[in-house]
Amino acid sequence: MPHPLITYLQRRDSLSDEEKSVLERMTHRQETIAVRTPIVRQGSRPTQSCVLLQGIAYREHLLRSGKRMISAVHIAGDFVDLNGMLLAKMDHGVRAASACTVAWIPHAEVIRLTETHPHLGRLFWMTTVTDAALTRAAVSVVGRLPPPAKLAHMACELYLRMSEVGLAKNWSFDLAITQLDLADMFGLSTVHLNRSMQTLRATNAISWDGSRVVIHDWRKLTDIGEFDPTYLNLEPKPR
Repeated sequence: MPHPLITYLQRRDSLSDEEKSVLERMTHRQETIAVRTPIVRQGSRPTQSCVLLQGIAYREHLLRSGKRMISAVHIAGDFVDLNGMLLAKMDHGVRAASACTVAWIPHAEVIRLTETHPHLGRLFWMTTVTDAALTRAAVSVVGRLPPPAKLAHMACELYLRMSEVGLAKNWSFDLAITQLDLADMFGLSTVHLNRSMQTLRATNAISWDGSRVVIHDWRKLTDIGEFDPTYLNLEPKPR
């Protein structure tokens, strides 16, 4: 099975055989995380960063009231908290939406890599820049689009992101996220979320039944969600 982090990086720049070997060695400390279990806790002071190798996770912000906001979905190949290497304290958490396999990389090892393999260091930096772009897009979508369009935008984004690491094909993918998670992603009640999903389905651009998502009309779906993939940084280029 292709290594998801290597696949993610190779879609954006070429990697040498040595660089691939380095990445494989770096990600050998693996752990299975049960569904709904925190991977990174808000308020923690991590000494290592996590690469998601299998499963779905999300970034969450917990409020004093007990409410939460989900600001990003993570898939295989994502560094879920590389930014934690430079933060004194985590201002958010990451939780497993499904059973996940993760790899832990000590921050000291990441720092050494930036010195011994500067190209990989730049690519790691690129992942944090892209992660920030995902957050900016999420703010715009949540703040300005109507609920059915929010769902359409997310479906477009996840299809492209999953396609690049081999998790989506033939215009379909599985999304192991509950309706409660989706509601917390868009600041909706579950009732409002259900109505919005019904409205989106009625366009015949997409089928969304349980965890299975099937896109029937990509152009219509991108129009509904006002989706522009520029922020996903998919264009290959030397870095």
